[in-house]
Amino acid sequence: MSDSSSTSTPNKLPECWGHRGASAAFPENTLASFERAIRDGAEGIESDVHVSLDNVVVMFHDPTLDRTTNGTGNIRDQNWYGPNGMEYLRTTKEPQQPIPTFAQTVELLMKVHPSSVLPPHTLILPSLASPRTA
Repeated sequence: MSDSSSTSTPNKLPECWGHRGASAAFPENTLASFERAIRDGAEGIESDVHVSLDNVVVMFHDPTLDRTTNGTGNIRDQNWYGPNGMEYLRTTKEPQQPIPTFAQTVELLMKVHPSSVLPPHTLILPSLASPRTA
């Protein structure tokens, strides 16, 4: 005798992904790009994360700031906070956007969007910058 209550369907991965968000409409890996991907029907977003010198986790594809922002250098060598902090950088692609932190991205994903209450949006982080060595 089998108990149907003990069978469960495995969690399915999303079928529609926002790679770096909706990067055709907004600068890649920004809150605007992530939100647009969700509103356009993406079931998950894919992004990379890096850790700043002062240990803030940021959503960013490249290990350096040069390609997509008005900043330069390695993320791991930059502070997030402070007068020259990455929190003040903006994307070079219009509309200019700040670099989001991981915490800001999670906050965005936790918002309830009328068209997408269930299932919760998935965030895939394929790579985390390697830990700093002392």
